[in-house]
Amino acid sequence: KEAQAFRQAAPLITLVFGTADIKRWWKGLPNELKSSIDSKIRNWSPESKEFLQALVRLDSLTYVQNDSFDLAVLKPLSELRYLNLKTCKLKATEVLNGFKTLEYLDVSETGLSNINWVAGLTQLKVLKAEKNQITEVSALKGLKNLTQVRLDGNPLPLQSTLAVCHAHPEWNLRWHSDWLRLHWLELDSAWTQTLKNKYPDLPEPDALHRLEHASTLQKPLCIVTGK
Repeated sequence: KEAQAFRQAAPLITLVFGTADIKRWWKGLPNELKSSIDSKIRNWSPESKEFLQALVRLDSLTYVQNDSFDLAVLKPLSELRYLNLKTCKLKATEVLNGFKTLEYLDVSETGLSNINWVAGLTQLKVLKAEKNQITEVSALKGLKNLTQVRLDGNPLPLQSTLAVCHAHPEWNLRWHSDWLRLHWLELDSAWTQTLKNKYPDLPEPDALHRLEHASTLQKPLCIVTGK
């Protein structure tokens, strides 16, 4: 712990420790994951002490696969700030709670049933968890740095999720775009033209969600004059 604290306090210094444990961990990783990690580290000879230390200091990882993936293997990568695991079938999701430095996380299409593990990720700015089986978002309430949340394609309840959206507009939460688009298509031309004047990018998903949060809307009157 002291060595890790020193490494975080002095990021420009390459501190070598725990090399044997890191080497065993590295050798046990799936080849596809090794390739994803190895592509991020090009300044050191493969499996040198410097290379192994650079592994655990990695701050960005994209691993997009369709296979089952046990998140426990990522535990040594405790300094990640960007993590994209889209389409991986995740196991041991509670491990995600340990990545306290994460600022960007994409776990879309991963089979998630909840996001309870997100509660401790206080540095998180962007969360993408689309097309899963998430049914509630209360775990997000303590995350004060969120600026973008993407939850389209989840069976979220309308009223409680709307209440969270209104309470936290800074999240830019997008969660039922298909439903909003269907309602948009049902509007008459007078409404659509008026709304497009106010929200020019309609019917893009972000604009539809902003429209949903509008406090007042007034439909234009069509006045017919006789000759």
